[in-house]
Amino acid sequence: MRFHGFRGGNSSVELNLSELKFSCDQQRLIGKERRFAFESGDMAEENSDLPSLLNHAKSQEREYSWATASGTYARILESHPTLGPLQRGEIEEARAHASFRFAFQADTNEEFRERLNTAISQYSKARDRYIGIEGRESLPYQRRCDSMIAFLNYWLTSELAERKKTTNDSWRLAKESLAAFDKAGDKHNYVRTFNLLSSSAGLAYSYGEDFKAREEIVRSVMECGQLAVESLSTTLESGELAATYANASVPLEEYAWLCEWKDVPKYHKRALEYWKRASDISQEIAAANLMAFLMGTAPPNPPGIETGTEEYMGLLLKGFEHAKKTRDVLARCGVLSCLAAEWNWRQLRAQDSDELEYNFNQALQYSQASQKESSILSFRVPYVDGEIWTEVPYAGLYGIRAYFGFDFLRIREFAEKAVAASQDLMRLAEESGYPMVQRAAHHECGYYLTTLARTESDPEKKEKLLKDALEHREKSKATISRFSPRGGWGLGAELNLLAETKLELASITVNVEAKRAMLHEAVALRKEGLEESLKAMSVYETFEPWRYRLLGRWVSDYGITLERLYEVEGDQSIMKAAAETYEKAADMYKKSGHPSRAAESYWKAARAYDSIGDFTKAVDRFESAAVHYRQSAETIPQLAALLHDHSIYMQAWAEIERARHYHTRQDASAARECYEKASA
Repeated sequence: MRFHGFRGGNSSVELNLSELKFSCDQQRLIGKERRFAFESGDMAEENSDLPSLLNHAKSQEREYSWATASGTYARILESHPTLGPLQRGEIEEARAHASFRFAFQADTNEEFRERLNTAISQYSKARDRYIGIEGRESLPYQRRCDSMIAFLNYWLTSELAERKKTTNDSWRLAKESLAAFDKAGDKHNYVRTFNLLSSSAGLAYSYGEDFKAREEIVRSVMECGQLAVESLSTTLESGELAATYANASVPLEEYAWLCEWKDVPKYHKRALEYWKRASDISQEIAAANLMAFLMGTAPPNPPGIETGTEEYMGLLLKGFEHAKKTRDVLARCGVLSCLAAEWNWRQLRAQDSDELEYNFNQALQYSQASQKESSILSFRVPYVDGEIWTEVPYAGLYGIRAYFGFDFLRIREFAEKAVAASQDLMRLAEESGYPMVQRAAHHECGYYLTTLARTESDPEKKEKLLKDALEHREKSKATISRFSPRGGWGLGAELNLLAETKLELASITVNVEAKRAMLHEAVALRKEGLEESLKAMSVYETFEPWRYRLLGRWVSDYGITLERLYEVEGDQSIMKAAAETYEKAADMYKKSGHPSRAAESYWKAARAYDSIGDFTKAVDRFESAAVHYRQSAETIPQLAALLHDHSIYMQAWAEIERARHYHTRQDASAARECYEKASA
């Protein structure tokens, strides 16, 4: 199976999924045996000199030959019985670490579990060595081993309650270890412990059940990351330096979406600074650490890098290359999930049906590849992005295809498929124990059901679909309110989508008073939702301007809602507000680089102005629509003829509106001239 990289510019990258897998000899290192290579058979010399053996083990680690490194540490322990207690404990722990890393190079879940059990046994032995040392010198080492044992037990248990407990225990013990190393002034071990165990905080964060719990976790890992950066030494290897900066940037960027709005720039700026330092050292290592961090409601996005760009895709591919080098299953799972999310988001930016189809297939292939990796770990990715959870990809893939589709019949087809897949989505989301994945599942189901309802002609079936959608959207809004008390983009999206479903329900409501009440409620929800989203755009616009595409859709939908209210109330000020709203939608689409959508919004604005007799403004908006349809014809060759015809049509309507304007001034000659131009 081959994957084709970023489609655009001068870049063309092909990814071969088979390159992620390695031969049995490379992966297991000793034929078909599942035991570790404790004999270190690749060592030609019989060198019992301790520094040489330790250097050899470190060299094997740099090559990601974790099984042979574990074997070398075992040999050191066997051949040097007179080692001091602390040094012996450190070597036992290094052996356990190598075994832990070897577990994440497994080909099957059976191998993974077997190797984890070996690593746990070795960490227990290292901890017992440390316990035997008098005084408090060994306390941070003991706590680090305890933290790793809890972390590894997370991967072995399938019970949700136990998974939550082990992640919280692991991060609690990691903080105790970090505090003790800090008190002892041991900067080297502080950095090492942070890089080793910060992912346990990420997992604990994913299970956090409210804002307070999650905020406390992300703040603690952010503070530890800050101290880790301050503890860095130029004597550290470049890989450790890059990993530290990358790992420290993630909680800063996540905290930027939890803190007060006034503090967002401060945390984002520091996250950007750390990310730049990491990528300057090694973009491969920085990207791989970022994508395997497991913190957040979405795959961690590199600060300052816009999704959907060649730069971002290039970063993902570098993370992919590093995943191949390390042979780490979790790293592969992380980067493939990010690639799936990126390609699914690109469905939003597709300019035509061919590009939509291409992006859909790319997202599907990467989702399936990510699923294959996560199955080795019996793990479910704890985030949803690009409207897709790679554990159940079809729901998000079909849902976004339907919501932003071009063809009515295909919209219905994809909406039906998304609704069918949503049953598995909801079931697995509930089983996962991740609150934000559960919220995302409700959010997505609201999309699918509302989209399908729009295509349904049977009033009873339509009403049932919409009421089901409303239930999902209310649950999603309740969750986002619990986790994001400051509001912002997420809350704005939920309010807007609630309004969308209310509007659809109003369209099939026969009772005039009930319809009026629903429409007023929908207008209020739209207004509040846009206020929340615009509040967030002051932060997003500098590094995620693509969000203007979604905002354009929501603003345009607000205009539609106002038009529906005008039909009931008959108040021209409402239609004027609708026209002005469509103009704002056009501005949003222009900012996101979608002239065809901007043209459509200008067309709607022109019709709205026409309906209330403001022919001068109608002329201007029809002409703006004509200009933007011409621009679209230049950028979308496949639809050039159709878009050119639209441009001519808009120009003709501009002349008709101009004629109407002259009629109101009783200038028949000028009006006739305009009609002649329109018919030419």
